[in-house]
Amino acid sequence: MDIINWVYLLKNKLVKKTVQDPEKDLVILGNNVSYVKRGDKYQSYGMTVKDFAEYVNESIAGNCPITMSFKPGSIGEKVSFRKESGTDPYDTRDIIIPGLLEITRSDNGGGIYNIAQESNFNGSVSPANTEWTTQYLDPANTGWTPLWDLTSRTYDTWRNAIENPSDSAPPMYVGLPAVMKYDDGNITKYYLIMFTEWGVGDNNEYGFAYDRYEILDSVFFEQPSADNTNTPQVIDIVSDGVHITRSYEGGSLYNPLFEPYSNNGVSPANTRWNSEFTDSRIGYSGFSDLSNLESRIYTSFVHALNEQVGNNLPGTDLIMHDVTTDLYYKVVFDEWAQGCGGDNLGAVQSSMIFNSGSGYPNGGYYNVTCTGGSGTNLDISIFVSDGVPTNFSFNNNGQNYQVGDLITLTYPGVTDPTVITVTEICSMGGFAYTRTVIPQSCGVKFADGTIMNTAVTAGGAAGTEMNYVQGILSPEVESDFIALPDTITDDGGTTYKTYKLGGIAKFGAPGTSAYSYLIGVISGDSNLNMINDASVIGSDSITTFNRVSGKFAVNALVRDQSTGVAIPLTFATIVLDNTIAGSNDYFVSIVATAGASWSGTAYIDIEFMSNQTLAYYN
Repeated sequence: MDIINWVYLLKNKLVKKTVQDPEKDLVILGNNVSYVKRGDKYQSYGMTVKDFAEYVNESIAGNCPITMSFKPGSIGEKVSFRKESGTDPYDTRDIIIPGLLEITRSDNGGGIYNIAQESNFNGSVSPANTEWTTQYLDPANTGWTPLWDLTSRTYDTWRNAIENPSDSAPPMYVGLPAVMKYDDGNITKYYLIMFTEWGVGDNNEYGFAYDRYEILDSVFFEQPSADNTNTPQVIDIVSDGVHITRSYEGGSLYNPLFEPYSNNGVSPANTRWNSEFTDSRIGYSGFSDLSNLESRIYTSFVHALNEQVGNNLPGTDLIMHDVTTDLYYKVVFDEWAQGCGGDNLGAVQSSMIFNSGSGYPNGGYYNVTCTGGSGTNLDISIFVSDGVPTNFSFNNNGQNYQVGDLITLTYPGVTDPTVITVTEICSMGGFAYTRTVIPQSCGVKFADGTIMNTAVTAGGAAGTEMNYVQGILSPEVESDFIALPDTITDDGGTTYKTYKLGGIAKFGAPGTSAYSYLIGVISGDSNLNMINDASVIGSDSITTFNRVSGKFAVNALVRDQSTGVAIPLTFATIVLDNTIAGSNDYFVSIVATAGASWSGTAYIDIEFMSNQTLAYYN
């Protein structure tokens, strides 16, 4: 099957867009695409949807579905909020933290504000107690991939974060991945926010809508030490397949779902642990860079601490991988009870004289019989002077005693025995930690480890917005094609619909000079009308309403981050060609300039007019 047959299948709706059986449905893939002539260098092959999901996610099939933006369980569920135009700001508000964070917008326009803390929008602070970050605020910001670095990003007010280099505001902001930080001095929370609607205009056209996801809070877990085995153990339920606890008789962590006790080589079952002791490579342990979690070296909990848990826990950054959910956690221990030097639970650790006694034979050391108290196996020798014990030697500290127990040191013929009271006993099994799930995006991973990420807003007139995909081109590019709301009527009375083709292609590796890579196919018209015709290379005489047919090149542009001005890219152009298949099909490709290296980011922004309804396939 060559590329032209593939376009035929797309146009005639012979390609399924939904998965019915992931173990049987095939995904058709191809490479070496060059359409200088029909079928040239095109190779196609298929693999099941299940296998494809396993490959692109390097994980267990289904853990990171390709239809989702985030790994399930690594962030909170999506909450969609919408305020219709003209509705009361108080009656229609997004109550995120009751009484603290409640987002709304005035029915007279303006920006969003926190009605729980302020009465209206103030561009310098609103929403109160929040700060925001986007790729506009920080060009190095990576949106929602990755997510582990949220606390170290640059934040500013909502208004400053949404202004792109051209000083545009919503609705250009629609579709932009943003992060909202709430901090009132007592509570700090992070949320992923993406606006899906933003009303602009008169007649109360000031509604808005967004989707938000809460970054999950850390979980603090504690099992206090106990002095007897009758005390119920405390269990940290991490997931359905991972429960974590520790025996009160000491030892390490284990998973009581699958293990009766700890096994140093594997416990806790269904977990893997990473630390500086498991992976000596620079950057492959610790919390400073969590972009390489999947490629780190993992082992059991005890081995991750070099088989010296108590000594090495302080100051060691631990990553726990739950293999049942494919989620990763930062784990910081606050406590680890070391035990009592080999003694048993409830062993006497210290005592004091309750009754000094008298009448013991002088000399020593000799054994006495210990009676009373709640425990057993206590063995004490005494040294006696003038009939009174002056020194005590614990041969066995016993077990299962309680603080406050009175123990009598009996000896034949002694009528006034010494009595001691227990002041401290052996408690074990205690531990405490804070675990924090590391939020993770799903998506196709490229050769350098980055993930295909939804970004936003190709340039254009106010009131238009589009979503595109930012990827690593080795080479590869994703794009989006939308119908604009504007129509244009020429002098002859013909009405033209308007369209925009936009996107960003990030070039991360050297390409092949003068070689073409397919972006997509615009179908439905044999003579496209260029609106921003100045971008047509070598066609300066073309006016806005003139048709362009055949094969022609368009500048790929680079947007200056400070001025917003778009200038032609030097190492690639965009070629539109309707001579390959039918004249109604314009093949859109990106072409390397001869002798140039592929390095940088191309901004694609082309607008068309047509009196036909256009379709786009990519």
